[in-house]
Amino acid sequence: MCKKFFLTLTIIFAILMFSCNESIKNNNNPKGPDFTPPGVYSWNDILQKYNQTNVLGYIMVERFDAKIYQGIDTTKLVDAVEIYANASFFDEDYNFISAGQFLFNANQFIEFETGKYSYDPTLDVMDIYFDGTWNKFKNESPSDFPLFVDSVQFNSIINITNIQRGAHISRSNNLTVQWTGTNDDVVGIFLDSHPFQGPTDSTDLAQTTGAVVDNTGSFTIPASKLAFFRRGIAYLTIISYQPRFVTVSGGSKICILGVSRQEITIHIDN
Repeated sequence: MCKKFFLTLTIIFAILMFSCNESIKNNNNPKGPDFTPPGVYSWNDILQKYNQTNVLGYIMVERFDAKIYQGIDTTKLVDAVEIYANASFFDEDYNFISAGQFLFNANQFIEFETGKYSYDPTLDVMDIYFDGTWNKFKNESPSDFPLFVDSVQFNSIINITNIQRGAHISRSNNLTVQWTGTNDDVVGIFLDSHPFQGPTDSTDLAQTTGAVVDNTGSFTIPASKLAFFRRGIAYLTIISYQPRFVTVSGGSKICILGVSRQEITIHIDN
């Protein structure tokens, strides 16, 4: 697997802004845990959409499938799969609480601060099942957080079907993205132009756009949005968000968020 260029992708996601009316709006309460899934889907978005209260922890596991160029070198093709995961546990005021030793699918996470956990992919390749297989998780050893042993299922990984790496996209036409891996949850679609790739003209702008919508298998980015994009290489990303909620002792809940993300590079033309 190729990793050395993923820092660039992380920066891209850090600056993603979305401008489509279909996007889910944050509520007015900005307070929440250090919850940063890829894209712009926030902690409050999830709790609001699924009408959840008394959620005192989250586990976020992500599979990232990339079919991209290495940097802007169109001769070097990259097909890679990366796994990311972290977790946090806290009280109703978002004060972090240790959950003791925490494991997901028998992989132990590292508690790098009180109540904050991360998975170290250099130790082993963690399995995250997106095929209906049960993903098992638990905490062990005494702690202030309730003990729990549970499991969740995620639906199929997301896969773009009508656009291939290297495809040429016109700024003058609507761009319809189709994919497999539909479910009853939501999906994010993001397009980001590379700020250092020509050719350019006086109307070109480095641009990002995106939306979080129901996962129906199709979404159209209008030409009115594409008209402002810089010509050249761009990244098309689609992200499936699958929140699951389980109840632990005392009636509190944990959110387990399964994320399936795919990214491909395309060319934006006139």
